[in-house]
Amino acid sequence: MRMKTKLILFAFIAGLLMYIISPLTNIPTENAYADQENTGSTIAGIEVDGLERDELKKTLTKAIDQWLNKPMIVSGNDSSLNIDKINIQFDIDGTISLYESKAKQKWYAFWKDEKIFHLPLEIVLNESVKEELATIAGWDTEETYAKILHHAAYLKTGEVEAVAGDTSILEANRIALAIEEIPETAFGTYDIAAILNDRVIGPGETFSFIQALGENNEIGNTEALQFIASVIYQTALQINSEIVERHSQHEIPVYLEPGIEAAVTSSGDKDLKFINRLATPIKLKLSVEAQQLKVEMYTTQQEEPVATRVVRDEEIKPRTIIRYSNELAVGQVKEVQKGKQGLRVSVYRAIDGVEELVSRDYYPPVNRVLLESARQLQTQQPAESDPDLQMDLDGDGLADVESKDDEKNVPVKQEEEGTENNNKDENPKKNQDKEVKIDEDGNPILPPGSYYDKGGNLITP
Repeated sequence: MRMKTKLILFAFIAGLLMYIISPLTNIPTENAYADQENTGSTIAGIEVDGLERDELKKTLTKAIDQWLNKPMIVSGNDSSLNIDKINIQFDIDGTISLYESKAKQKWYAFWKDEKIFHLPLEIVLNESVKEELATIAGWDTEETYAKILHHAAYLKTGEVEAVAGDTSILEANRIALAIEEIPETAFGTYDIAAILNDRVIGPGETFSFIQALGENNEIGNTEALQFIASVIYQTALQINSEIVERHSQHEIPVYLEPGIEAAVTSSGDKDLKFINRLATPIKLKLSVEAQQLKVEMYTTQQEEPVATRVVRDEEIKPRTIIRYSNELAVGQVKEVQKGKQGLRVSVYRAIDGVEELVSRDYYPPVNRVLLESARQLQTQQPAESDPDLQMDLDGDGLADVESKDDEKNVPVKQEEEGTENNNKDENPKKNQDKEVKIDEDGNPILPPGSYYDKGGNLITP
């Protein structure tokens, strides 16, 4: 009897302990993704307690369709990728079967509370997503792919943060190098170089100078932006790249060779873009050492060198422009602006033995400007005569308004005897034996067709 009592007591105590311990099994797993407000079991965050199989399948299908209509952006290391969700396929039936197996309570645990758990959706693995990720050289493909699967399994929205890969393995072979002295007016060169350093450009990927800077496109002044873009452009010409966009500064730079410089603007109106045509990723490295900018490009395998040459097609002489100033002394000349020659250049490069024209640029000449004294141009001008005195409206060959000596159409009087008449015609026959008759009013009577010239001489036909 005592033994039976002890067995009953032992069974009661064991049952009590099991009841106390059993709630711990209701704690969600570490991978659970469910709203804290959910009081029942979930699949991909969707509460599914009490749903029959058909209704459960319909609920999950609707939630998946809604999720597929939203974009999935993966971003990191200054790169981004829009994942095509059509490549993500869900195993709804497999998910429901797993749920039912977990939800089914064993017959000997009838006295336990209903178990609560949170499951992800089962996903059919697809290599197409991995191939998309592999195009971004700066990402760890496997780890980023795992994050995408987890994101999809719980129907999460928002961006997926990519996992950065180890890019040091890309520094096996240096395929391009440029070192240039930093101009004194290029402010912010060090900061811009630090932002662009260690950037990876995948095969077929387009590098954009302005997009690479992103929100930091105003961290330096225009001189710094254009200087760094020019040096990067110089290295891009040394590799098998396709130049998509490049602008000339239209002024012969103090650094690099004409035709090699590039112009960019922080607004993005002018950008530097090129495509990596290699089969391997390129790592871009920038550093500042002893007031010099060093730009390098690396890749995993050795590449054939690319030869670049600049041809000066035409040199254009400047003109000399003279301006005048009253502030300068007579004969003084001052040079306001020195003249510079203009230039037309063509840039060629040879890839795999085939030479191609890269660009043609025109640099207009800078005219020489001289400032000369305007005083040396001031010369004494004859006094202007009354234009009315020069008019001859009646066609008689004489001015209509006569001088005082010509009043009443009287010819100029001869000087006194012994004096020279300067108005006298040198041809003695011209005025010889020409008698002038006077009418009763004192006016001369001229022969038909006769007239007095401006010198007061009578002209008879």
